[in-house]
Amino acid sequence: RRNAIERVAIAIANALASPVASLSFHFHNSKMNSAILAQRIVSRVGSASASASCTTTNTHTKTNTIVRGMATKKAGGSSSNGRDSAGRRLGVKVYGGQRAKAGSILVRQRGQKFRPGENVGMGRDHTLFAKQAGVVLMTRLPTNKKRNVVHIEPF
Repeated sequence: RRNAIERVAIAIANALASPVASLSFHFHNSKMNSAILAQRIVSRVGSASASASCTTTNTHTKTNTIVRGMATKKAGGSSSNGRDSAGRRLGVKVYGGQRAKAGSILVRQRGQKFRPGENVGMGRDHTLFAKQAGVVLMTRLPTNKKRNVVHIEPF
């Protein structure tokens, strides 16, 4: 009986002698030690990277044998980077001295880098737009020279 089980296991192991082979056996009422069976299968397969493990239960001796080769490629990790969004196309659209139609966008910005002046409105996203047709004029606040103010002088 022992030789019959061993012959079946070795025949299957030889058939699956690929880099990664996996075998699972269920032998009922087998008196053979499962660890010995696993060692014999690995030695017959001849692969240095093959491994086997067995588990047995006592009710009816059930033997699970797994012959598995080691990975030939290292597992590749996932990168936490690699995402980017499109540019938002912010900035001055109509410069000082240029003509602007009523309703045209003068400046697209995040925050109030530029402040609205005469005939200029500001949208919810701080976009400055012309309320009237005219020529764009850019000045600075007298109280804070870093603040830019955009005006429209009507024609």
